[in-house]
Amino acid sequence: EFSSKERKFFLGLINAPRSHVDVAAAQDFIDRDVKELYIAGPGRGWSSDISAFIKIITKHDNEYLTALNVAYGRKYGDSLVRAVEKQFSNNVPGKGMGAM
Repeated sequence: EFSSKERKFFLGLINAPRSHVDVAAAQDFIDRDVKELYIAGPGRGWSSDISAFIKIITKHDNEYLTALNVAYGRKYGDSLVRAVEKQFSNNVPGKGMGAM
């Protein structure tokens, strides 16, 4: 059974059109998204802004998400995948984190 946050996230993954961005030319966008995700999650304290995760993760293709994960890890010392796991629930990996 999915929580309402998980349901919203996965519906976004399924329904959102994916854009392709030239990752080599998009470093400014990646840096902006890394900062926004950190502020929405771990940087926010006990509450989080799930909508930022949904907005950023559901609209990009795998190449962009891979670059985003690497940049997030470099900047904050933890992977974006782990940040997403923490924001949603402990059982999300078993429910489809491979989609990232």
